[in-house]
Amino acid sequence: MPHFFACFCVLTLINAKVVTISNVIPRRDTSGAILDAHDSKVNFFNGLYLWHAASYGNCTEPKGNSGCADASPGNCGFRLDHNVTLYSSPDLITWTNNGIAFSAKGNLPPSSVLFAPKTIYNNKTSTWVMFYNYIVGSFSNSFYGVATSPTPEGPFSMVNPSIKLQFSDNGDEGLFVDDDGTAYIIYTTLSHGHGMSIERLSDNYTTSLGAAASSGIFGESFVEAPALFKRGDIC
Repeated sequence: MPHFFACFCVLTLINAKVVTISNVIPRRDTSGAILDAHDSKVNFFNGLYLWHAASYGNCTEPKGNSGCADASPGNCGFRLDHNVTLYSSPDLITWTNNGIAFSAKGNLPPSSVLFAPKTIYNNKTSTWVMFYNYIVGSFSNSFYGVATSPTPEGPFSMVNPSIKLQFSDNGDEGLFVDDDGTAYIIYTTLSHGHGMSIERLSDNYTTSLGAAASSGIFGESFVEAPALFKRGDIC
């Protein structure tokens, strides 16, 4: 018989308020709907937590030991109408659905599945920059696109449909902005054993500086969805 464990996370927020979040009780927005929020990143900006999240829609996950049991375009978790919804919260408990900020439909090629939106703010340009991973028809055609908006609500406009990185066939990615405003992308490359790499981004955050600003492949192979964070002076 399988064993199930309830896990609760206690967080101290930036405003020093302590909240407890469960990973077994669904988070709901102010209308009572369960948050349709996946593989994404939360930012804190002007007193609000901003969650630009991938929304998969209302569908039934296939039977199997994971949501990838039927991992092909059009099926649950891999539908062609994924979008990025903006949720906002003052305390990580009360969430407001601010609507669709970016959508696969109308922005990406036909038969595209959107995943892993990561959004950062560029203080120099006063612009929100969103990276997203998408496949066209199959996982052998995997890319990153970039969209921008002057406001977190969007709508975001595509500015780079296929960003060129040192390594191709990409999986889920992460974005990080250092204290000096320099931004980096950490990502996986399927063509190199699902290994990780880091590259520095341009000053406007919409392109990579390429091979000269690449870490090369490092770490373990067959990894997924890497993320960067900073503790003290170490990133």
